[in-house]
Amino acid sequence: MLVSEDNKNIFIFGHLEYDVNTLYEEYLCDKEKGLEPNFPENYARIEDKRFKQIWRSEASVFFQN
Repeated sequence: MLVSEDNKNIFIFGHLEYDVNTLYEEYLCDKEKGLEPNFPENYARIEDKRFKQIWRSEASVFFQN
């Protein structure tokens, strides 16, 4: 998230509404299309698919506001 110095403009560069496995599903979809996407950083270990959702509380506060 980026906020302008005057606090009048807020820019969101992610998808706070994503569920814990959404990025992984998009990653698999891109691979099936023949693309070579990088696995999302700090998301999970691809070997055991231990997904981390570290944005849930922040997303809730954002949408409540």
